[in-house]
Amino acid sequence: MIILKATIASILISLAAAGAERRLPAGDQKGPLYTLTILSLNLAMANSPPALKPVIQACSIWFLGSYNSFHSTIIDVKAGSSLADFYLLYAHDGATNCRNFMKQSNISIPAVANRCNHVEFFAYVCYTVTEMLILKGN
Repeated sequence: MIILKATIASILISLAAAGAERRLPAGDQKGPLYTLTILSLNLAMANSPPALKPVIQACSIWFLGSYNSFHSTIIDVKAGSSLADFYLLYAHDGATNCRNFMKQSNISIPAVANRCNHVEFFAYVCYTVTEMLILKGN
């Protein structure tokens, strides 16, 4: 467990040193952010009661989908595509699906619910701004 925490700290430091704008090569999903995600999820799963594991696992998949949707939106906005707002609907759905799954499972994980709030908020804000950009014609 200590090695896992030290590895996560090391990856966080290297990400901070690389800067927020660090980009992975096209098709490379094995960069430091991916590694950090996998290590964090393994840590969460190792320290979670068995009843929480299905929720954490399902929500992590939906959050990954939300992340990919935000990333696709960035690419489409830069390319001038009108599909950018469409991807943001999927980003919002990831958080909504996670929240609904927690309700159906009668399980409350405040940290996950908080993450749902953040994803839904940013999806809404980004959708609104992207719609304005598309309507403006840029």
